[in-house]
Amino acid sequence: MAAEARPARARDLPPRYRPRLVRTRRCPSEGRRPRYVDPVIIWVNGAFGSGKTTLVDELHRRRPDALVYDPEQTGFVLRNIVEVPTGDFQDLPLWRSQVAGMAVDLVRAYGRPVLAPMTLVDPGYAEEIFGAVEAAGV
Repeated sequence: MAAEARPARARDLPPRYRPRLVRTRRCPSEGRRPRYVDPVIIWVNGAFGSGKTTLVDELHRRRPDALVYDPEQTGFVLRNIVEVPTGDFQDLPLWRSQVAGMAVDLVRAYGRPVLAPMTLVDPGYAEEIFGAVEAAGV
């Protein structure tokens, strides 16, 4: 008879995948106690107008400790600074590196989940952003 697989425990995971114990601010519903936070980025991808932002708003309602980061805002800032020859800021390598960096830095600096609603149509761009996030250990 084959041995049953048991669920992984935090101490059995490699260090980069272990949840970190962080102190939370005093909250009436929780009191003052430590809790585990997984450094996670939840990227909601989908067609234009499909409800990504609505979903992120609902997730944020259920997880008020999560940070909402809209990568499109980074694109708007870049559009005001540099020329975007194609009209799509996702075509700018700087946008892709800034988005990955911001998402990673938000998780590292605040130790909270990050919710990001953004359509990525080009699989190469998605791979570039998610690869940078993974390489950073988030």
